[in-house]
Amino acid sequence: MNVRRNRSTVLWCGVALFLCGGTAFMIALTHFRLAHLLCRMWATFGVMVIGVCLCMAIVLKRDYLSSTHAVLMSFFCVGILEMVCALLQLVSLFPIINPYYHFTGSFDNPAVFAMFMSFCLPIGMYYIARSTAISRLVWGVSTFCIGSFLILSASRTGILAGMCSAFIMWMPKFGVIKDYWFNRKRIVLLWVALALLIGVLYFCKQDSADGRLLAWKVSANMIADRPFLGWGNNGFDAFYMPYQADYFMRNPESSFLLLADNLSHPFNEFLWFTVQYGIAGLILLLLMLGWILKNVFKSCDKRKKLWISLYSVLVVWGMFSYPFHIPFVWLVIAYLLSVSLFPVFARLHFVKQLMFCALFMAFLWLVPIFISYKNEMDWVKVQEKALAGETLDMLPRYAELYEELKDNGAFLYNYGAELHFVGHYDEALKILQECVCKYSDYNVQMLMASCYQYLGQPQMAIEKYRYANRMIPNRFLPLYHEMQIYRENGDSVNACEVARTIINKPVKIKKSAAVKRIIQEANECLNHYTK
Repeated sequence: MNVRRNRSTVLWCGVALFLCGGTAFMIALTHFRLAHLLCRMWATFGVMVIGVCLCMAIVLKRDYLSSTHAVLMSFFCVGILEMVCALLQLVSLFPIINPYYHFTGSFDNPAVFAMFMSFCLPIGMYYIARSTAISRLVWGVSTFCIGSFLILSASRTGILAGMCSAFIMWMPKFGVIKDYWFNRKRIVLLWVALALLIGVLYFCKQDSADGRLLAWKVSANMIADRPFLGWGNNGFDAFYMPYQADYFMRNPESSFLLLADNLSHPFNEFLWFTVQYGIAGLILLLLMLGWILKNVFKSCDKRKKLWISLYSVLVVWGMFSYPFHIPFVWLVIAYLLSVSLFPVFARLHFVKQLMFCALFMAFLWLVPIFISYKNEMDWVKVQEKALAGETLDMLPRYAELYEELKDNGAFLYNYGAELHFVGHYDEALKILQECVCKYSDYNVQMLMASCYQYLGQPQMAIEKYRYANRMIPNRFLPLYHEMQIYRENGDSVNACEVARTIINKPVKIKKSAAVKRIIQEANECLNHYTK
């Protein structure tokens, strides 16, 4: 029996390391889009493996929860590898994917690195409390190092998530929560401490926090217009930036002007979900989450506190970032759901038939997903050749892929950009006009404006440049192109007016060479027409 159990543990460790390590370290590939695509494919495969293992355990009446030790250990080991990778980056012995930061682990952003660390922290604390003296020392040092790197990452959400999970893990039992709730002094102290913590984290990076407030305000306006059912799939990508343009048109003196940027997510998963699927979708999501947590609280699992802690990390990140869009988090969510719901499903009648139906439906759902991944892989290959200077040769392949990916806004933008590059401006406009129904942002508007400009339609080009400027008012390029159009058409009055706007415009990035060059040309324009 012990030999079989040891084999099972080794097998689970291997599978967990294989899946989790793949989603974490595959992002380190040099080709950014290919790396993200492979990570998503790997994570989707991992979710499928977890689902199959859960169904087999239920049908064969095996103890699925016996795998948790191996899975948790493997996840923590990947966290240690990430930490070692970050340490090597700090001493310049390992390349950093994003050169704007001191370390990112195998990820392209320190926030995602902090996300991984914040999931590892409660796992380390769990094993500290349940290990012998020597093991406890190893777990303690490892967990302390993970907590230190979490702080060094300077991720406010990561620090907040880590503190929430630590608070839950330090509680002797959940009955203590009731004691805190009914003790007024403790309630006041708890809320004051929480308010102070949020205040400190806010003022640490105030501009970043205010940028999130802008995204939440604009998203709230979107929800107000379609509150019940939302904007549908790709609703945020298609309509957020136009709403941001409308916000700045109505609030030209807004304090958020310098903080605006191109966004594809509001930095709040619940807000994003409400924009996409409305309040009805959010209610269903919260009811499902509440039902899952209720089952976790009622369970007799000795790891109950750890599961609650991990859920708290997920919720905190969901309130201030985009964890549901990170591939390794898909594995975390899938495994948390599987261990939370295993006792519930194991007690159901007709469980075998239910599991077979679930597997059948899952495979039907996965077929179009993997077809989509295959098409995206073909697109990446075509894009690589186009970037290597073979754009004209690749246009027939783009036309073929268009039939499969015409609902993908990012593909339509890329296709339009390649058509623009080779001078097929009419075709590019046609594709970009389709694109704005699924993906409309500053870059799309700028590309459309350029097409109109080359087609000899200056008024349409100016309208698009102005629209792009309303989307992100702190950008100088739309105004620069507008000024150039007026100069080319001999309109000195409007050229000088736009030049003055450029000169008097607040600068977001003071050291930007491009901005300095644009301001210099605006001064030259004024001098030319006013001398």
